[in-house]
Amino acid sequence: MSEICLNGLCYRFNDDFNLFEFLDAHADCTYEEGHKPVVEINNSHIQEIHYMGIVFQFADGFSLMALLDENADEVSENKSGD
Repeated sequence: MSEICLNGLCYRFNDDFNLFEFLDAHADCTYEEGHKPVVEINNSHIQEIHYMGIVFQFADGFSLMALLDENADEVSENKSGD
């Protein structure tokens, strides 16, 4: 199981490959960790998710949260405060 914690919530996914495909399909920009993105998103609301060596950038954190909420297998409060 993989999880993404964002704004006090944890979104859990049962299938790592499906999570990778989901992030790849919806990200506004992707690039390998340690490299610079080909396209810079100029937005103060950018959210980045680092997963399996790839950085997935989303221009709008609210849209990302809605996508995660709709597609996660489980959603709960983040107990660690991240």
